[in-house]
Amino acid sequence: MRHYGNNDVCVSILKTINFGEGMPIRSYYAGLSTWQLNDCLTLLQKNSLIEYEKDSQIHITKKGTQYLNAYNKILELLSFKTRKSEELVAA
Repeated sequence: MRHYGNNDVCVSILKTINFGEGMPIRSYYAGLSTWQLNDCLTLLQKNSLIEYEKDSQIHITKKGTQYLNAYNKILELLSFKTRKSEELVAA
């Protein structure tokens, strides 16, 4: 079982908000404790990655989208580096 860090959980929440724009976030994270979810949402809001609308819906900001893009690019680069290392070892 993989241990997910706070950053992984927050990124996952951002992806969910981005995918299901305006949908209730709590319905997607029944496995998280309320304090974990609220902690991540507070962190995302303090860093201006999400914003709450008057109707209590959560939306990702432009900065949040840029963060997700950068995060995905880093994962892609790390994956590429790992594949190249494995190819060198196998050769």
